[in-house]
Parts: sequence; C-alpha cells; structure tokens
Amino acid sequence: MSIIKLYNKSYNTDEPISLSIFLEDDKFPTELKYFKRLNYLKVRCKNKIQRIPDFLYDFSELSFLDLSFNNLSGSISSQFGKLRNLTTLILKSNNLSGIIPSSLSLLENLRNLDLSNNSLTGSIPDEIGSLKRIWYMNLSNNNLSGEIPIEIYKLIEKNNLPYDAILSKNNFSFIVE
Repeated sequence: MSIIKLYNKSYNTDEPISLSIFLEDDKFPTELKYFKRLNYLKVRCKNKIQRIPDFLYDFSELSFLDLSFNNLSGSISSQFGKLRNLTTLILKSNNLSGIIPSSLSLLENLRNLDLSNNSLTGSIPDEIGSLKRIWYMNLSNNNLSGEIPIEIYKLIEKNNLPYDAILSKNNFSFIVE
C-alpha cells in the first residue's frame, strides 16, 4: 500500500480516487503523479496554469477530466488520445489555440466533449465523427473554419446533438457531402 500526502490529507494511491483541487500557484502538485488509479480530476487555478504536466497523460483509469476556466494557453496536446477511458473532457473557457488534434478520436468512450470559448483554429478533424458514444459536444466560440466534415454532420444527426452548441460563433463555410 502506498500512502501519499496531498494538501495535508493522506491518500492510499492503490485505490481508485477522485480529486477536485484548487491550485494557489501555476503548477500541478508533483505528488499527483503517484495517483495511478485516479479516475476523476477537476482542477481550478487561482491564476494561470503554465502547462499540463506530462504525467497527466499516464492516468489510464481517468474517466473525467475538467481543466476549464484555468487560463490555459497553447495547443491541445495529441497526448490526450492516450486517456482511453475518458468519458468526459472539459477544456472550455481557456486560451487554447491551434487545431483540434485528431487523436481525440481515439477516446472511444468519450460522451462529453467541451472545447468551447477558446481560440481554436482550423477545421474539425474528420476523425472526430467516429466518436459514436458522444451525447454532448460543444465547440462554439472558437475560430474554427473551413468545411464541416460529413462525418460530423452525421454524428450530430445520429446522436441528436444541438447544432448551435457545436457550430455557433465560428467561421465555418459549409457542410461537405
């Protein structure tokens, strides 16, 4: 049994665990990397998280990840595709830029994807249309552009997703058929 102390509380890292943490500074606590059975993580930061630590992508049991409202900048790492058990990924209301990585399509269990209110650019990758279990997706309020892939259109129709939450306040041209 491994016991780790985090914020003056002891945790058994051999058991599944859920954590909601508030960061006073801009760094994830290094002790977090020892929580190999972490299944839920919600992080809020007083200022700005400088970067997402690499060890975060090694949490193979993680099913829920919420890093919203943290003033994160930079691009969305393709490493998120390693988190195969994720059912919820919330990165909304940050300062993320760049493209949506096609590696998110590897998250076959994903049901909730919220990348809204960032500065994402480029088009929606065709591969995102393979997320068959998705029941909520929000890509609004970004700078996404180009044609909306037919795979995304089919996903919206099949899963009865709201068009406006996915498409609004972007710069899309039209749907490709």
